[in-house]
Amino acid sequence: MLLRKKMLLLPLAGQYEQMINASYAQKLGLALSTNQPTAGVLEKWINFLDKPLANNEDILWPNNKRSLRQLDKTIQSIVPA
Repeated sequence: MLLRKKMLLLPLAGQYEQMINASYAQKLGLALSTNQPTAGVLEKWINFLDKPLANNEDILWPNNKRSLRQLDKTIQSIVPA
């Protein structure tokens, strides 16, 4: 979500949190969720990629450039020069 990419989600069976997150992402128009990646599901997802990205007030889009700069700074601080 940080990179604003649409997702095909395959929540693990019995993992309640994954199932809830997948359902919520799908309701927001950010993802398709399935238990079984069939050819039909993949075709549906490919068609889903052509649709505009959701612009829903419930989505808190972070500042990607700022986040990625911070990530790079953190990596640089732990990797010896």
